[in-house]
Amino acid sequence: MIPRTQTENIRQGFGKGKAVVVIGPRQVGKTTLVRQITQTLDRKTLWLTGDDPETRSLLDNIGLARLQTLIGQNEVVVVDEAQRFTNAGLMLKLITDHLPQVQLFVTGSSSLDLAAQTKESLTGRKFEYPLYPLSFVEMTNHHGYLAEHALLEHRMLYGYYPEVVQNDPPRAQKILNDLSDGLMYKDLLSLDQIKNLRCSSNSCKPSHFRLAAKSLPGNSLTHRR
Repeated sequence: MIPRTQTENIRQGFGKGKAVVVIGPRQVGKTTLVRQITQTLDRKTLWLTGDDPETRSLLDNIGLARLQTLIGQNEVVVVDEAQRFTNAGLMLKLITDHLPQVQLFVTGSSSLDLAAQTKESLTGRKFEYPLYPLSFVEMTNHHGYLAEHALLEHRMLYGYYPEVVQNDPPRAQKILNDLSDGLMYKDLLSLDQIKNLRCSSNSCKPSHFRLAAKSLPGNSLTHRR
């Protein structure tokens, strides 16, 4: 794994009685990073992933008693893709308030749903660490300045998503297409203001999403000629 500069910052948040929240776009390596960190703790760890329908069903609207039974003797709890759980913020608040012996790690996309829930329910109870695609500094630390500088034109074209930097140009292009056509629009459609927007893959175009985004309050999109 390519070392991330946020690793040590996240480690410093451990054992302070607060949830450690790693937030950022999809596919930037949040789960991989948290897994790497928790494996070095040598503590009994429970993973709860929002990508699993059975786990979501089990945890949706869960009460404190059942939550205590589920966690049991685990000292570390990781809630992965937390934005996919119903009332995620309340569930996380129950853990931080009533199970102080448990270190809580949370990962989630920077979608409005998770940001709103965690800010509402975890105010004063969390350390939040944003994670972005890889940087020039991280790649330089990984394989040296000269090697990375030689790839600068390639990086300008394809960017620094972890999966992208580890693949050749044809594969990197396909990965980028998947990210932009699928994941970016999925996050945009998750916004409450346009949840009811429905369109088929044939009729939905990037311009539709840009127009929808411009209608949101406080948007920063501008039209440039």
